[in-house]
Amino acid sequence: MLKTKIQSNATSVNGQLSRRASWWPRGPTAESEQGKHKERAIKAGLIAIAISLVAITGAAPLAAADQFDNQIQALQDQNNANKQQVKQLQLQADSYQDAINKLQAQMNEVQAQIYANQARSADLKKQIAVAEVELEKQKALLGEDIKAMYLGSQISTIEMLASSNDLSEFFDKQQYREIVQTKIKGALDKVTALKVQLRTQDEQVQQLLKDEQTMNDQLAADRDKQNQLLGYTQAQKDQYTAAIKAANSQITSLREQQAAAERAAFGGSSSTGGVITYSGLTGQQLCGGGYNFHCADTQDAYTDYWGLWNRECVSYAAWYEATVKGKAIPYYFFAGVGNANQWQGDLIRNPSVGSVIYPNQLGGNYSAVVGTIVYMPIGVLGHVGAVLRDEGGGWVRVGQYNIYDMGMYSEMDLKITNNLIFFRFN
Repeated sequence: MLKTKIQSNATSVNGQLSRRASWWPRGPTAESEQGKHKERAIKAGLIAIAISLVAITGAAPLAAADQFDNQIQALQDQNNANKQQVKQLQLQADSYQDAINKLQAQMNEVQAQIYANQARSADLKKQIAVAEVELEKQKALLGEDIKAMYLGSQISTIEMLASSNDLSEFFDKQQYREIVQTKIKGALDKVTALKVQLRTQDEQVQQLLKDEQTMNDQLAADRDKQNQLLGYTQAQKDQYTAAIKAANSQITSLREQQAAAERAAFGGSSSTGGVITYSGLTGQQLCGGGYNFHCADTQDAYTDYWGLWNRECVSYAAWYEATVKGKAIPYYFFAGVGNANQWQGDLIRNPSVGSVIYPNQLGGNYSAVVGTIVYMPIGVLGHVGAVLRDEGGGWVRVGQYNIYDMGMYSEMDLKITNNLIFFRFN
């Protein structure tokens, strides 16, 4: 969780060094707006990001730890808001992409219909061409028949009758000419009707093609619009992501400055006469003390089983009691009240989870607090560590995380004084 700092009177740093909050609840989810209102909100948010980053970057160095904390907290709050914006923008981007995919699927379907109707139109044109050839053929036959009929009409009925062997042959010739004429005319009418039918079908297909092309063009326009919205949304998301990255860089820089100020304030590996009396403070060790919850990842980037930020003193202390000492600490126990200075009240309100021990109750038997968590009233939010062993003479060995706001493990010998509090979990 957010950091806790040790303070002593060994340096001239103004005031007490404050602890950053050891627990911080996630902010509410921001509801996105639509259309122009959404665009204005995004732009306003980006302007606010730029102003806040410029203000923090240009601020004069502050010696007091709480001033570092205020800047870090402001950046973290801004990051939380920006992450919500990124989440909403991603949802919008997913929606636009889904619309694009659906429009493309419709376009593919319409295009398939266009291809099918184009093939049908080509086939109809071939059939029309064949019909036209047949029509010309039938016209030629009919022309020949008409010519023959015309020439035949120059012969009188008496002459035709005289040229026939008998009356039956005369009637057969007359009937044959009429049958041939009727047959040719029927074929001609049939071919003409087929040609008209084929042309009508082709006109209908051409209209379908026109309508389908219009539909496809509209779908393409809608798809292009969705692509533009997707690109715009992605650009906004990238800006928020860049702002988060820039803020994280600022946080890292502020933490380094804060740690440097605290190291100077701490005055070395031992101190007497301050808020606490300690000696033998070791160097900082990454993933030390057996603690392994995202111990090598970015500090305050993950919350543990109890909702406490990784590489913080409270997360290590809860881990130590549950993992090393085998204590049963409910997952909800620190919900909303996980800062080091809140553990005393937590246990008083929940005696079934553990108890509070004060130094004047020990009667000099300091080995009784081995395996407990010790609270040190350092800064605003306090600091906690695990009591590893009794060193004798009123001193105990303490393991802890984040003493220098660096999110790492260290150990020290701590003098038991009346301003300390011990927490024993059941």
